Amino acid sequence: MALDGVRQEQQVGLRTVLDVLDQQQEVLNAEVSLVVARRDAVVAAYQTLGAVGTLTAADLKLPVDLYDPEKHYREVRDKWFGLNASGQ
Repeated sequence: MALDGVRQEQQVGLRTVLDVLDQQQEVLNAEVSLVVARRDAVVAAYQTLGAVGTLTAADLKLPVDLYDPEKHYREVRDKWFGLNASGQ
């Protein structure tokens, strides 16, 4: 609204083109600040989920195969580094 007012004042000779450009820059800066604030809110939400331990594929109900540490352990528990279970 302020930008519209400055434009109207410029049309009747009360403001200069520089005044209009300054007001446009303020509008742009406000829009950028809004986008940054929204981004920060999303990042903070994910950081909170991570801090309380609920930022997992299961909790987020992602359509992926879930990692089972017990299953993986059973698959590799008798293997030595670089060898299979029979020593080859």
